[in-house]
Amino acid sequence: MDDGSRQNSGITIHTNSFTLEENYLLQAAFLERYNIKTTLHKKGLNYIMYFSLKEAQLLKKIIEPYMHKSMLYKIQNS
Repeated sequence: MDDGSRQNSGITIHTNSFTLEENYLLQAAFLERYNIKTTLHKKGLNYIMYFSLKEAQLLKKIIEPYMHKSMLYKIQNS
């Protein structure tokens, strides 16, 4: 919950501790399991995962019931 943030009108998850190949696997899992499309953005030598506004709204519906109330600000207005 703590390794993500609102970015422009979407949401980023800081997956920069994963390899590019691991990011591709995670990206494929979001698409296959939840029909959520993501893009990878280069940050330094690694990549972070970005969810556009439309995709962030889908993600929010899935994760909101499991989030601690102190972290809900991260997905409000998404």
